Amino acid sequence: MKKTMFNFLAILVTVAVFFSSCASLKKMAQRASEIKYEVKPSPLEMHAKSVKVNISVSFPQKYFLKKAELICTPVLKNSDGTETALEQFTLQGEDVQGQGTTIKYEGGGSFNYEKAIAYVDPMRSSVLQMRVQGKMKTKTMDIKDPRLEKLAVGVITTPELVEGGLKLDVTSGTAFTFTSAAKPVQDLTSIFSADLHYDMQQSSLKSTEATSEDVKKLIDAIIASKDNQEKKLKAIEVSSFASPDGPQTLNDNLSKDRTKTADKFLNDKLKKEPNAKDLKSSMVEKSTAEDWEGFEKAMQSSTIKDKDLVLRVLKMYSDPEVREKEIKNITAVFTQIKDDVLPKLRRSDIKAIYEGMEKTDADYANIAISNPSSLKQDELLYAGQATTDNAKRLQIYQNYAKAYPKDWRGPSNIGYIYASQGKLDLAKESFTAAKNIEENTTTLTNFATILLLEGKSDEAEKMYQAAAAKGAMPEANSYGQGVVQIKKGNYPQAVKCFEACQTPTFNQALAKVLNKDNSGALKTLTDTKRDDAKIFYLKAIIGARTDNTTVLFDSLKQAIAKDASLKEYAKKDLEFAKYFEDGTFTTIVK
Repeated sequence: MKKTMFNFLAILVTVAVFFSSCASLKKMAQRASEIKYEVKPSPLEMHAKSVKVNISVSFPQKYFLKKAELICTPVLKNSDGTETALEQFTLQGEDVQGQGTTIKYEGGGSFNYEKAIAYVDPMRSSVLQMRVQGKMKTKTMDIKDPRLEKLAVGVITTPELVEGGLKLDVTSGTAFTFTSAAKPVQDLTSIFSADLHYDMQQSSLKSTEATSEDVKKLIDAIIASKDNQEKKLKAIEVSSFASPDGPQTLNDNLSKDRTKTADKFLNDKLKKEPNAKDLKSSMVEKSTAEDWEGFEKAMQSSTIKDKDLVLRVLKMYSDPEVREKEIKNITAVFTQIKDDVLPKLRRSDIKAIYEGMEKTDADYANIAISNPSSLKQDELLYAGQATTDNAKRLQIYQNYAKAYPKDWRGPSNIGYIYASQGKLDLAKESFTAAKNIEENTTTLTNFATILLLEGKSDEAEKMYQAAAAKGAMPEANSYGQGVVQIKKGNYPQAVKCFEACQTPTFNQALAKVLNKDNSGALKTLTDTKRDDAKIFYLKAIIGARTDNTTVLFDSLKQAIAKDASLKEYAKKDLEFAKYFEDGTFTTIVK
């Protein structure tokens, strides 16, 4: 009987505790509206492909029972019907021995929850909810509160615009490095020359000299000049010399007679030409009695033993007769001079001097396509930038790459043109070929940008850094590293990277928006002087962020007019959340 009575009393106690727990949890549930929740930021934001959820929960005095627990599970309910549950957290009363955060009964308390989750596209139109379960000993109860069904709405994904911005900046030529060449220095003067040699103390022309190969080429060049559109005959110079041996008076007359001989020879060869008078008038005649200057040069380049003795005589004496006497006194040396040096000085030099027509940029471009082999290497490389026609430029650089297969600049510039045309697969092939020829700042930077376009940000960042280590950074390297920093969510650093770029770009403006410099971003977008849809869309976001409805609505209209797909995108873009019910906004996106 006693045992039965004991069991009965135990059951009564258990039931009493159970109903007491139920009553306590019910009381907490009834007062749920007194709990304060705050989500920052709201809407949520995506940065570096993740969403950080920060929830502050505050409890009033005498709310949280000492033996109670609240098990809280934040959930993102996505637009596709899926749910993403975040890590749950537990809050507990003062008498609970657990791992949760203690909230006091008398003084109340607060708790700050912060977790990050990987972003997926359906989260863009999601709802942040929180499910709360109360627990006291063995009793549980769901704590209902309408606010928990919508703590925050959706995720702002403006950093995602970096992808479209990258493609836009690629086709504008900003994201890749083009290798330019200095305009070639044009040597407009060209000379054809030939020598007529004479016997000692003679001015008559030997038949062997008149038919020599260099003389034939000279005459042919002069005759052909009348049909040459690129070169104009400026002058024909006939200069005759006597060697510095023998009396000076004799040598003076001899050099003059040799000039007459050379002059008559030329006139006889050219008198049948239609422009014979013009050719005659272009002739300039001069004679040098004793060619001491030529003698000195010949001695310097000779292999004659003790030639330094002769050169010393030339420096010591300026009088021709004294020079000749002193040199002849060096008997052994003079014998060689008489046989090897002096005969070469008894001559008439004939020079046909031409002045070329200066090539224009259009000339370079046309020649590089029609006759590339006629241009020098630097001229052919320059020709590609001498035209704005991408089809011509591509053909020119293909000609260059074929002519100079070991020069990385050919495939590098081919890749640049393909990229500006949006042909990224072909661009990658060319940039890969350039990098395989030589790894330098340009080839590594261009290849890094290809990796960036493929979504390989980490690999791209390492290659940008490797490129920078090679030497002076091209502008595209700073641009690429700026894009990497946007993707990493490091917006101040992204802005800093873009500062090294002289060319204003979409992604530079985006970095400024994300770094809360809206006025600077708007100026950058204006400075791009582009009217692409993405440019106007980002301007609309700036308008929304600064409450400038004129910029917002005008820019959004232009963006959608240029790209109709932005209409649906804008309807769900929480950058415009506070305008979703605005009549002007709804008219634009309807």
